[in-house]
Amino acid sequence: MLDNMIKELINKIAEIEKKYDTNIFEEVSKASDDEINNLKNWFANHSQINIEEYIELIKYINGLSFNGLLIYSLDEECDYNIYNSNEEWWCDNEEQQQYIFFGDDSISWYCVNKDTGKYFILDKPGGNIMEEYGTFNELIIEALNVCLN
Repeated sequence: MLDNMIKELINKIAEIEKKYDTNIFEEVSKASDDEINNLKNWFANHSQINIEEYIELIKYINGLSFNGLLIYSLDEECDYNIYNSNEEWWCDNEEQQQYIFFGDDSISWYCVNKDTGKYFILDKPGGNIMEEYGTFNELIIEALNVCLN
């Protein structure tokens, strides 16, 4: 089940966007069972990280673009899908290949270390650790709070 704080923050974003006639829940197609299975297989090839919290998020909203924050989608037609975004960041710098990226904004990446399972906010473009979190939900709550402030 998706963390209630995440739902509240996303719903706050939805209320803001609604004022501008935008429905954030319609911007990206809903994640299908096939897309979720593809994600599980993709993750299995890259790490042993538990991705259930990310899956709960994408079942609620399959990607988000708000106030500079991108939370990556499973929709391969989306400009900010998780597969293309990770390939791009991995190609930029060999050091970044130790992470799986879930999102970014103008100054940060939101990711997990493949080996340790620790979640981080890294600074762009240096990749230095700015913050560390114990769970995906904690990481995403911080990202959502940052884009709302």
